[in-house]
This record gives sequence, C-alpha cells and structure tokens, in this order.
Amino acid sequence: MCEDDVPLEIPSTDLPPGSTVFVNVDIFDGVHETLVSDAKVLVVDDRIDKIFTGELEGGGHHTVIDGGGRTLMPGLIDSHVHFNHTIPGGGVTALEATTWDEIGATAVAGAYEHLMNGFTTARDAGGLGSGLKRTIDRGQLVGPRIYPSGAYISQTSGHGDLRLASQTGPELTNLERLGITRLANGPDEVLAASREQLARGASQLKLMVGGGVSSEKDPLHSMQFTAEEISAAIEAAEAWGTYVLVHVYHDAHVRRAIDLGVRSIEHGHFITTETAELIKEA
Repeated sequence: MCEDDVPLEIPSTDLPPGSTVFVNVDIFDGVHETLVSDAKVLVVDDRIDKIFTGELEGGGHHTVIDGGGRTLMPGLIDSHVHFNHTIPGGGVTALEATTWDEIGATAVAGAYEHLMNGFTTARDAGGLGSGLKRTIDRGQLVGPRIYPSGAYISQTSGHGDLRLASQTGPELTNLERLGITRLANGPDEVLAASREQLARGASQLKLMVGGGVSSEKDPLHSMQFTAEEISAAIEAAEAWGTYVLVHVYHDAHVRRAIDLGVRSIEHGHFITTETAELIKEA
C-alpha cells in the first residue's frame, strides 16, 4: 500500500470521550491487497470513524485495545446459513425427531461459532424465526447480527415438504409446529404464509421454487410453485419493504424467478452464462 493510502495522523484531542481505539494492529480493509501496518482504528458510537497512525497522548477519556500485532479486519458476512440444522446425526429425520430446546441450543452454539470465526452478520436462509436474533440483540447471548427468513415456504411435495412417509394426515409435523417449514398451495395460501413469516419477524422471505438433494419428495429437476404463487409472496414482501430469496438449481427455473421479480437466487448451480448476465442486469 502506498503512503497516500494511509490516513493522516490525528491528534489525541480529536478522540471523543468514550471512544475506543484499537492500537498495534495490521489492517486488512478488504479493498487493498496489502495491509496497513502498525495502525490504529478509532471507533465512535460503535462505528469506525478513522484509521490513523498518530501517537496517543494524555486523555484517559477513551478505551485503548492493544491488538498485539494481530490483523484487524471488517466482520465477515455469511449470506446463507441455517442455524437450526446442526442437530447431531443430521438430516430431516433427526430434525423431525428432536425437540425445540435441542434445536434452540444447537442454534445458539452455531451462532456463537460463527461470531468466533469472524462472521459478524449472518442471513439465515430459512427455518429460523426471530427469537435467536432478538435474544442476541438484547445482549443475552453472544452471536452475530442475524437476518432471519422465518419458515421455508413450500408447496406440497416441494423442497420444504419434509414429512416422513408415515406422516400423511392433516396433522402438523414437528417441523411445522416449530415454524421451521410451512406448506402452502395456491396464491391465497402463499400470501397468508408470507404474511405470517413477516409477522414473526422475518427480515426477508424464503421460497422453495425448485427441487433439491436433501428431500425425498421432489426430484432435483422439478419446478415448484406457479408463477401466481411466487408473485403472491413477492407482493407480500414488497409491501413490507423487503424481498424474496428462492431455493433453485436449474437455469430455466432461475430465469422464471428473475422474470417474476425474485431478488436473491440461492444455489443456482446449473445456470448458464446468459442467465448470470440476466441476474446482473436485474
């Protein structure tokens, strides 16, 4: 990094009372290829205010944290995580057989592990309500800031239809009772399911619009939800000032989702270069 890239020194009189200064750190800012060596970072009201190289003098009105020569960097963002999917043994059967307290406990452990690995923000891409987020926001648990999507919204025999073979009646499954998945068929049901997730504190909505590999009822190539059903979820999300993300793999399914107004494509492994350009344009 050239010298011009390093901010000028600032005197200690510019340090507001109650601020925090990180010293003795090398800074990776995510933009430049090299580190800013032996720098200092001023944090005011929980926001980075300045990076500087000047000496600290007098005062005592600010907190100084010595980084010990370590590298300081911005927090990482995980845009697709499932905090409630870490039950030992894994799979749908393990989730269906467990209890809310075990799911909650493993979600807490997952959130803590994410933060310790440097992820200060995580978007939970389905299956998690807002309870963990609210508890972390209150300072009762240690974890990243979380943007939850609420329950998976899925058609019957879709990627979120996680009923076991023996569960064929009208009774709710364990995963439905816990709000991990929500089956909806027809635009009216999808609209109601979408509004339910927003009422529960979802930051955005998650729809299953294509098949997957971790569920048994839906082949990978299957197209799920009608255009009218997807549009109903998008209408609910936009009315709330948010957006819809979708589980989808195949190129044609991705194109349909983008054409309908979906804002975030999850997975999309089989898209073509042309579809990738369409996503960029949209």
